[in-house]
Amino acid sequence: MTTIVGDWRRKIIVSDSQYSDDDTGLKYFENKVYKVKDGWFGGAGTQSDIEKAMHWFFGDKKRKPKLKDSNSFLFLNKNGLYSCDNSLEWETVRTFMAIGSGAMAAEVLMRQGQKAENAVLGACNVDLYSSPPIKVFELGKSDGRVWQK
Repeated sequence: MTTIVGDWRRKIIVSDSQYSDDDTGLKYFENKVYKVKDGWFGGAGTQSDIEKAMHWFFGDKKRKPKLKDSNSFLFLNKNGLYSCDNSLEWETVRTFMAIGSGAMAAEVLMRQGQKAENAVLGACNVDLYSSPPIKVFELGKSDGRVWQK
């Protein structure tokens, strides 16, 4: 699936880059966080569901989508960090939030005081569906950057 951490204190979203295709048994590497109006949007779950949710959230689609699989989403803008699941009902995150198959590992590392980049890297070390490169998406920047330890 993925590992994505949003850190409101630092105004960033950090993600791994591995996409896994269980049907073919292949993996490939791509961004999992998308530049949207006023911020960044990231999703963990099925890519088609993530795209449906993103298009609905930003007004491209009028009807709330029906999502097939278990998904979770983060949205970061100047007003805050927000998270939701398939309900598409957003909740404010006041500190940090991890989503995806590596979320528990990343969450533990964040609670121990690690930076989001280290938390995602740590999750990549134990989660089958998460791998570097680690990418950082910062509020106010137009593009993500690859993080190197």
